[in-house]
Amino acid sequence: MSANEGGSVFRRGQRVRVHVDGLPAFAIVRHPIPNDETGGVDLILVDDDDRRYEVNLAPGDTETVRALVSDGRADSARVLAGLWTRWMDAAATNAESSAMASTPLKPYAHQTTAVYGAMLPQPQLRFLLADEPGVPMTPKWVPQNKLRRLREVAQRQGQGIFRDNLRRAYGDRCAITGCDVPAVLQAAHIDPYSGTGTNHIGNGLLLRADVHDLFDRGLLWVTAAMRVAVHRSLHDTEYGYLHGRKLRLPERISERPLSDKLAEHQRSATRDERMAR
Repeated sequence: MSANEGGSVFRRGQRVRVHVDGLPAFAIVRHPIPNDETGGVDLILVDDDDRRYEVNLAPGDTETVRALVSDGRADSARVLAGLWTRWMDAAATNAESSAMASTPLKPYAHQTTAVYGAMLPQPQLRFLLADEPGVPMTPKWVPQNKLRRLREVAQRQGQGIFRDNLRRAYGDRCAITGCDVPAVLQAAHIDPYSGTGTNHIGNGLLLRADVHDLFDRGLLWVTAAMRVAVHRSLHDTEYGYLHGRKLRLPERISERPLSDKLAEHQRSATRDERMAR
């Protein structure tokens, strides 16, 4: 703290009004230094942008720099204008960060898959549950057959990365029919799904939705020669033409279906066929 002889007492951190051309109208006292030679005070001031200024006060000078005090006598309009100006300055300084904070982020594809891969679109979910908007969805009132259907669809469409890997490996085409409509292509497990451990590409085929159903039901399988076999009950249907068709395989050997998985699926399907006779 330092006093200008016969005038104001200045202290570090004090806000002051400055009447000097070329200097800001308001500043904060960083260092008040007594001047032994003149008997006055040398003030090191900083403005709101932390720029430094020096003001040399003669003894008794009470007008050049005046300490601001809360005496309640300031003009209200000027006070409000000052507060508004300071607020706008701060808002402008943070405009870029504010814009970034309020801008929706677009996630990368793998992030979307990780977060939403196991979720169903709301309209489809409501269709499967025969629900109306606003009706609480609780298992108590959902028929069991619809819950089973919901789980089956969720299991097929909710495999995220597994399906993406199969789509890439098979070039977005059904391994049996060659269909290239992504909306109806599903990730089929050769060995039935029993957790994430079965979601490896060697245990999968990219199949059109209806063909996927036939594959899961054992009405269609793949032989050791990598050819499609169709259950005898379907030979005279629209699916009969698939019998004997060569399976479309990924270019990379490491991404092709495992022969032991296909063999086990074939054994299961043909066993069921023999039992049905």
